[in-house]
Amino acid sequence: LPEDAISSVKFAPKSNQYLLVASWDCSVR
Repeated sequence: LPEDAISSVKFAPKSNQYLLVASWDCSVR
């Protein structure tokens, strides 16, 4: 779920945060 991804982002390092958001964005599209 998107909520899980967002929760993971909050606890992820800055570098991994961008990668996670980018990969999640690709999945949504």
